[in-house]
Amino acid sequence: MMDSLNEVGVEEAEDYGSSVYSGRFNNYTGGILTVKGSGTDNLEVRLEYNSSDGCTGSASGTAREIANHKIKMKTSDGCTLNIRYSTGFVTIEESAGCSSAHGSDCSFDGIYSKQH
Repeated sequence: MMDSLNEVGVEEAEDYGSSVYSGRFNNYTGGILTVKGSGTDNLEVRLEYNSSDGCTGSASGTAREIANHKIKMKTSDGCTLNIRYSTGFVTIEESAGCSSAHGSDCSFDGIYSKQH
């Protein structure tokens, strides 16, 4: 019988796929970016934002590679995210069409660090 003091809780790792673009990224102010897939096209992207200053919102859609180290995601309501990859982080630049996803005083723009 296992002693309850010695039990170790193991969290199951999420599979983001095998694409060079796959992973989970955090900007440490309330934004979480998740990219899943196994190639360079048809990547599933989800961005959720909930900051302490009251900005909330989300956007999700399919992304594809548009240049080396860069993917582009478009949502069904016109929000476009350009996501540029660097070692250990990504930089997100949004289009003007994203304000409906998070409000006019907020933005998804910024640097998001890769979580391990």
